[in-house]
Amino acid sequence: MVIVHNLIVKTFWNLPPWAVLAPTSSPSVTDSHAPPPPRLSTHRPPVTQPAPSVVLFDPVTWTGDWSYAVERVALERAGATLVIPDDRAERDAALPDADVVVVSSIDRLTAEHIGRLRRCVGILCYSAGKDTVDLTAAEDAGIPVANVQAGTADVADHAFGLLLAAWRRLPTMFEAAASGSWDLSAHPQVGSIRRLDGKTLGIFGAGAIGRAVAHRARAFGMSTIGTYRRPEKADDLLPHVPIEDLFARSDAVVLTASLTPSSEGIIDARVLGHARRGMVMVNVGRGALVVEPDLVTALDDGTISTVALDVRAQEPPDPATDRLAGRADVIQTPHWAGVSVEALEDLHRLAAETIVELLCEGGRLTR
Repeated sequence: MVIVHNLIVKTFWNLPPWAVLAPTSSPSVTDSHAPPPPRLSTHRPPVTQPAPSVVLFDPVTWTGDWSYAVERVALERAGATLVIPDDRAERDAALPDADVVVVSSIDRLTAEHIGRLRRCVGILCYSAGKDTVDLTAAEDAGIPVANVQAGTADVADHAFGLLLAAWRRLPTMFEAAASGSWDLSAHPQVGSIRRLDGKTLGIFGAGAIGRAVAHRARAFGMSTIGTYRRPEKADDLLPHVPIEDLFARSDAVVLTASLTPSSEGIIDARVLGHARRGMVMVNVGRGALVVEPDLVTALDDGTISTVALDVRAQEPPDPATDRLAGRADVIQTPHWAGVSVEALEDLHRLAAETIVELLCEGGRLTR
């Protein structure tokens, strides 16, 4: 029996060790109860894939209590990892392996950065606008770019608040009251105020924010018209008109459009030349929509009576060269239109949900 056993071992010498089962005893070759030979297994242990990497391209640093805890917890539950670089060198090292890149609009994600992304399936902008991402480079690379619409109501509220402040000359009234001046004759511009009811509000950029502004204007008895990037979306709330007609027919215009190559600098001397004299203009879209030297001219000659700006072409503006600073006919807020407790909560929640969606659509996670 030992000889038979040795022959079997020699016969199977070239098989892997696990394929030869050495018996604990030497059963007879004629034993009908001998165990069958073991079945060869083709199973291999699964290869463990690394967790998808979500890299913050430009982490928020302008507020000390900013936290990404909501995003981190949501991503860890989904099976992804959030990477918060300490500096640009660490960020640049993490980019090639990023599955999703998150842009906070502090730095610009350029074509050079996008060219270094080896496995990215999505880019998320922590804002409604996408102007800090090279969209052409992202499209060429086949990488979808998403955004977060967290502060639509807040921006609309702010826009209408600026409209009221400009229309009702509120800064002049605040200053007069603070200085103890109650003499209306000392402030003739206040005597020219007209009521909003029955006036026309034009909205350039009739997206979600523009439509929210239109609803607020209707509540004040105003009629509303808009200029759309896609005129087929126009309706009774905001009938579409060309931009020249928008300025010619409106008593006030609110800019809510995003910044694109076609919209940059669109509010120039030509468009402002169509404006109804004494118009009020509000900008909560992007500062670079407006050619600021042309706006200064329109203010100087009375085409625009008052402008209210939450956004500027350069943020913050250079005090040494800012021709809009210190003017009584200019109201400014520091790009805070979208700020509220609820907007911040929505921002973190929606950002986390959108990142997970991008990872699922890109095949990095399963639903």
